[in-house]
Amino acid sequence: MAKPNIFELTTETAPAVILSLLKDNLTKEECVHLAEHTMWWTACSEEAVAVVHLRQSRLCAPFSVFHAGIEKLVGRPVWTHEIALCSSEFEAIADKWLIDNAETISRGVKTHE
Repeated sequence: MAKPNIFELTTETAPAVILSLLKDNLTKEECVHLAEHTMWWTACSEEAVAVVHLRQSRLCAPFSVFHAGIEKLVGRPVWTHEIALCSSEFEAIADKWLIDNAETISRGVKTHE
């Protein structure tokens, strides 16, 4: 299956597509477009935003949104330096979140609770 055109996504369509691309790093241009034109994170749960960013090498949403998502995902306050230092811990938690939400993600349904 071909990679979807990131530049055609909207706030409503972006979350499911982004979650489906978790293993594909987005380009700088794609991340900038997502951040400036779709506001995709407004249609996702905070945890979903964190999971996306733990799988990408670039931010495609405001850092404050990603940071809030990490804190909700791990269930505790997180210092910003911990994001780099504890990435394997956070990735393991993200893996569990993905497994627990796999059916919802595969249906392309919003990942809000």
